[in-house]
Amino acid sequence: MKFNLIKLVVATVFLIVAFSYALATSVDDIVYPVKELSNCKSYEQCASYCDDVANSKDCIAFAKKHNLKYNEFEDIVKYPVAELGNCASFEECSKYCENPDNLGKCVDLAESYGIISERLAHNGRAMISYLKAGTTPGGCYSESECRAYCFEQESRFGECLKFITEAGIITLEEAELAGKVGGKGPGGCTTKVSCEKYCADASHAEECLSFAEKYGFISKEDAENARKFGVNGGPGGCKSEQACTDYCAKEENLDVCATFMLEKGVMSAQEVENFKKFAKVGFKGPGGCKTEKDCRDYCNKDEAFVECTEFAKVAGFISEEEYQKAKQYGAAGKKFLEQGGPGGCKSQQECEVYCKDIAHITECEPFAKEYGVSIPDISKIPEPCRKSGMSIEACTEFCKSNPEACGIPVPKIPPPDVSGGSSGSAQEACKARGIQSYEECTSFCRSNPADCGISIPSYPGYP
Repeated sequence: MKFNLIKLVVATVFLIVAFSYALATSVDDIVYPVKELSNCKSYEQCASYCDDVANSKDCIAFAKKHNLKYNEFEDIVKYPVAELGNCASFEECSKYCENPDNLGKCVDLAESYGIISERLAHNGRAMISYLKAGTTPGGCYSESECRAYCFEQESRFGECLKFITEAGIITLEEAELAGKVGGKGPGGCTTKVSCEKYCADASHAEECLSFAEKYGFISKEDAENARKFGVNGGPGGCKSEQACTDYCAKEENLDVCATFMLEKGVMSAQEVENFKKFAKVGFKGPGGCKTEKDCRDYCNKDEAFVECTEFAKVAGFISEEEYQKAKQYGAAGKKFLEQGGPGGCKSQQECEVYCKDIAHITECEPFAKEYGVSIPDISKIPEPCRKSGMSIEACTEFCKSNPEACGIPVPKIPPPDVSGGSSGSAQEACKARGIQSYEECTSFCRSNPADCGISIPSYPGYP
């Protein structure tokens, strides 16, 4: 989906992240109490239980057994993880990352794999010096500890807000917004879990959307897209982002999902086509990226070029011609695949058509040299055409009427034989029009070379 209301509502309240351990699934899919998770009796209790790294083994096993999503780290990395001290399990890696001295490496790895966004990576790095100095709010040491300290008592909100503003985790503008909210979300929720639970109720959807839109946590466009889902949910009646993603990831549901998106105006026809292609590969791109931005960020790295090019071909995002071009030019072809050539051309044929226009030749010259695109030799193009930026057709017509201006020699026209004794196309053309002087006949033939039997070739420079 294009939006995630819960994340947007909670996002600016407190942002401290290295890895997220919370169980991410639909509350409707869990039967309480959950024996495997210490008999937790509610979503809040289960989420709190799984926030504790010591319980991650139980939570991972439960998630895998029930085909639920637990965390992206398990899906992407391969053990042992050399970058994290060769940790051989999620628990070992988590313990490694609990040490502030190692947090930088953990954040770097999470960002490189697309597990966290650039902004969340920035927030994680911003916390390192404070964790080492023990100067976080209440001396909290983990995301769950900081969240608990800051939200269990309303009186601490100001302290926490000041801290994350000074640490550069949120901007002054965001701090002002958070201050207006007062640390409370829709329905008075004060924690991620309580806000998730409140906004997961369909009867609270409009309240949560209005809240998020009012305080700038969600754009007007995304809010409208959310409303289009209505109380009946998305395709197949899905009610959460994960549920909708799981439903649409099944090939037999693709057409239903695509039609839904198109009819609701959530996606354009082109976006729907891209959605289908991405769905067929399980909504998982190179490096495990799951959004267009994350995939672009990952594929902007030169070392990921080959992987991304192969993925784009297999998924159908580029044609065979574009794929071959990319292979031919290696990493240098990355810019062409992402941005296109001059004028946004996407193939060699498109680029050659665009670059044959005189007005575009200067723009196209560097591109033509790098990619071997055929363009006119600007030095051979008639100056009047070059200066005015005429099209091929316009320049040809101009040169037919003004051959000398285009550097095309015109044969001397003998004076017409008014007595009718001479022959030749030029003389006959002038005589037929009653032209009697040499000057008038020459002028006429220059303007009308074809009538006078003068052949004007296509002007130089174009293939």
